[in-house]
Amino acid sequence: MDEIVKFVLPNPDTGSMLALSDVEPPTALIPGAAYRTATTLFCGSPKAGKSTLLRDLLQRIHSCHTSYQTVKSVVPHGNVRAANVLIISEEAGWAWAEFAEGLPGNAKEKDWLRVIHRGHGRISPGGREELRPWVDAVIERVKVHDIDIVILDPVTRILALESENENSEVLRALMEVERIATEGNCSVIMVHHSSKSGATARGAGAWEQQPDIILTLRALTEKEEVQNEDAVPKERIRVLEGRGRFPGIVDRAVLHMDEDRRYHYLEGAIMSGRTTADFDGERILQLMLKNPAMEYRAGDLSAVLDMDIQRFRRAMRSLCERNRVEKHGATKNATYTLAEEA
Repeated sequence: MDEIVKFVLPNPDTGSMLALSDVEPPTALIPGAAYRTATTLFCGSPKAGKSTLLRDLLQRIHSCHTSYQTVKSVVPHGNVRAANVLIISEEAGWAWAEFAEGLPGNAKEKDWLRVIHRGHGRISPGGREELRPWVDAVIERVKVHDIDIVILDPVTRILALESENENSEVLRALMEVERIATEGNCSVIMVHHSSKSGATARGAGAWEQQPDIILTLRALTEKEEVQNEDAVPKERIRVLEGRGRFPGIVDRAVLHMDEDRRYHYLEGAIMSGRTTADFDGERILQLMLKNPAMEYRAGDLSAVLDMDIQRFRRAMRSLCERNRVEKHGATKNATYTLAEEA
């Protein structure tokens, strides 16, 4: 006889509670890419540069730890936060040892990064029946080491999938991955291959439906050209496209990789749509930059800008979500300061 498990839902917010509260934006560990309690599917064809971009982002996280400041992200208009990262990788251990050795600073300053690789033994479930206990083990590691971001590379080799093309099989596995994000209060980035077109995830439709964020990195097609002031060679240009459930996701950004294998955003090469909150946010930033060390109150800022308070709050939520501004205190008495940048 199957065991009956009681499922208890939390108390819902009432309409009045929602009306009187200022909904906190999702915690963006990497704006547009990694959010606390959310899952990200990061796709690209072989040799597209997925691993190189991930290492670039990890180097920026390392700079946050050593400088005690936020650092500009590779995607536009956002800053990376300091975070503890756990990588579960089928890649050889020597590659990650080489990466860690190349990070500046002493050995202790690199302990924000933890890697589990094949050199440690069996690191992924051997079949469907082991997936749930494996997820429990990952959640335990996340809590013990206070992990903010978990990277699964590649996700198909780690989740014991019998077929990446079977919708129910993929959906079952991705729902287990969501447990890592929610129960571990962290972000989970799943590295996956894209389809032949380079625009979608390879395999079943659940890959496109279940994750909170979908990022795709691809090279330019033969018919695509990018005009830029730096005259970057076409073979060094990559297009990062995103979609998902968070407003800070950049729908398209053009990047180029320099000779040191660091990515840079090509300003103006391809412009994504800008919302009213984006424009209002720029007005707020310009006002705060006049006294960058000052703490500002919402009412004072909105009054000076002659901006409706609800419109102001939407713009400020966007700025906080992108780590441009930091919020201090409760809603009614909250103050705002500019985020420090390295």
